[in-house]
Amino acid sequence: MSSLDKILSNLNFDRAFEEKIKAIEVARGEALHTNGMPHHYYLVMKLICCLKDEDMTIENIYAKYREIYGRGINSSALSRTLLYLSDDKRGTLGLLEYSDNPHVKDSRFKGVLLTKTGRTLQKILNGSTATTYQSKIKTQINV
Repeated sequence: MSSLDKILSNLNFDRAFEEKIKAIEVARGEALHTNGMPHHYYLVMKLICCLKDEDMTIENIYAKYREIYGRGINSSALSRTLLYLSDDKRGTLGLLEYSDNPHVKDSRFKGVLLTKTGRTLQKILNGSTATTYQSKIKTQINV
C-alpha cells in the first residue's frame, strides 16, 4: 500500500466514523455534537482498530493510548469514551461490545470487541475495504 493509499484509508475512516454519527443523529432526531466531535473519540477508536483482539482490554487501551499519543487519557474519560463507542444500552455508536475476562474478576481487565460495524471501520482504516466515497475524496484533494 502506497503512502497515498494509507492517507486515503485514514481519511476514509474519518468519513465513515462521521457517517456513523450522522446516522445515529438522524435516527434519534437530535445532534450528538453541537460543538464538534471530541478528538479522543477518534483516537481511541483508531487505536482499538489497530489492536489484536486479545489485546483489547481496557487496561491495555489505557496504556497504549499514552504510549502512542504521548499523552494519557484519564480512566473516567476512557470509560465514558468506550461507553459512547459501545452497543451497551447506555452506549451510542454501537462499534464495540464489552467482553468479560473469565479468569479475572477485576473490571479493569474487562475488554472490548469490535461489533460488525466496528470491524467495517477497522477494514476501512487498514485499507482492506473500499467505500462509496473513496474516489470522491481522492478527487477532492486533487490526487
